[in-house]
Amino acid sequence: MNKHKKDEKHELTIKQKKFVDEYIKTGQKKQAAINAGYSAKYADRQANQTLKLDYVQDYLHEQLDKLHAKNIADTAEILTFFSKMMRGEITEQVVAPNSSVLELRANNNERLAAGKELIKRVPTDMVKAQMRKLEAETKLTDAKTKMLTNTDTSAEDELSSLIDKMDAIARADKDDDKHGQK
Repeated sequence: MNKHKKDEKHELTIKQKKFVDEYIKTGQKKQAAINAGYSAKYADRQANQTLKLDYVQDYLHEQLDKLHAKNIADTAEILTFFSKMMRGEITEQVVAPNSSVLELRANNNERLAAGKELIKRVPTDMVKAQMRKLEAETKLTDAKTKMLTNTDTSAEDELSSLIDKMDAIARADKDDDKHGQK
């Protein structure tokens, strides 16, 4: 059991911070402890004890989260990259045979590939309509279940209302399909 309660605030010592930073770099507890200034003879034991402290674990997770946020592209960054590539806004430096450096835009095949990758990640109107239909079907199933287990008339009214909404969605989707095909 830890010596310190989870909700107590503790400041890490300089040695503990250095240990965590070294541990993140190397992935080796004993070597991280030695690099942080702990005795080589007791480094393994000290590393294990230090890592058991809640406030050390909190600091370790904070540091890992910072690294993750800094190094891992998020969805917006990926979508931005594919959009810029598709528009031909991204250039690449290429050294020509005469040793001059040329700025080249993505060719049409690369731009097309970026467009395909982008479309996979951006929901289309059809996908949105399918999601609305799925949500309505889920509500309908829930209402049917409620009606079967409850004799309350409000469940019947809710079921009728959901069926009307599903019919309206189906009509709207058919209208969208007709207008999209023209």
